[in-house]
Amino acid sequence: MKNPTEQTLAIGEVVEEPKNGDHADDGNILAAGPSNVTQKLGFLESSEPSNICNLRVRRSPVYFGDFKISDLNNVQRRKRFWKTAHETVHKFQKINKYNQCKIRSQRNKIKSLNSLVDELPKEKRISAAQSIVLKDTTMLEKYLEKMFYHTLAHFQNDGTPGYSAEALRAIKIKVDVDKQKGKQLVGALMMDEMYIRQHLHWTGSRLVDYINIGVAMQSSEEIPKATKALVFMVVCINSRWKVPIAYFLVESSSVEEKATFARGCLLQLESTGMLIKSLTFDDACHMIKLVRNTLGDYGVLKDGGGNEIRWEYFKQLVNLQEDTGLHCATKLRRRHLNYYKEKMRVKSAVQTFSSSGHNF
Repeated sequence: MKNPTEQTLAIGEVVEEPKNGDHADDGNILAAGPSNVTQKLGFLESSEPSNICNLRVRRSPVYFGDFKISDLNNVQRRKRFWKTAHETVHKFQKINKYNQCKIRSQRNKIKSLNSLVDELPKEKRISAAQSIVLKDTTMLEKYLEKMFYHTLAHFQNDGTPGYSAEALRAIKIKVDVDKQKGKQLVGALMMDEMYIRQHLHWTGSRLVDYINIGVAMQSSEEIPKATKALVFMVVCINSRWKVPIAYFLVESSSVEEKATFARGCLLQLESTGMLIKSLTFDDACHMIKLVRNTLGDYGVLKDGGGNEIRWEYFKQLVNLQEDTGLHCATKLRRRHLNYYKEKMRVKSAVQTFSSSGHNF
């Protein structure tokens, strides 16, 4: 049952404050019930659902990049933006100062070769007596040459594409030294082609990354950019050293061009007196595996004369050896026919086409 003194208010109706100014204390308001509490509010909002829940709550900005231009219109967000920007700048100033101090200390650590000799005993690389010996310029140069021999090439070396005169001259010296000992220097020539990134670079005198085969050429936009580097290297067989003797920047080289480059390297090595026993290029091993896989999958290949090479012949030879219990001095076995488990094994592919099984 409703209280007769309770008044019903319409939505949006304003309740005037009592004229006498008497206000009930908090305890009386709570004790008076919900009607008086409603009257003291002064304004009743609509009972319809609020749209606040439908608004997406924005996350408070934390980093410098979280702020937007509209945040500058708000005083509190503007203060927060200023504080965050100041902290970010101060942070990177500290990082920059630390890096500058680190670079400065590295530059001041070794100012001369003598200071380098003084640093080596501290790091327990050499003894104090050895540092005194290294004070001599000649001994110091020999020590540095031994320590950093394989690091970088000498700045006076000509690193342009083509045949390396410095490498051929060094091989010539090696050959002369071995001849005095009654020894012939024997080596193997290796070649490989590798991809390079297309990027024009100005060295101060010329543009690098155009096709260059060791011949003087003027840079032009019509010349295509190089995508591969064909490198030739000599590996000594009866001694322990190797040295690259030539490289060429190419876009796509044919078999005839590669043969021309290899022939030129052989002629250059012949002039030094070094005996070359073999020419090795890694792609040949991969081609042998591809030929074996193709023959095993399709069963038939034809040579240059149109003669058929059948995979069935290899199977018959293996079956003959297993039936008789004797091997006909061949390297062909059952595992060579079941090559699927060892497709990447070069030895198995080479043994399949070895000359020991051709006479059958």
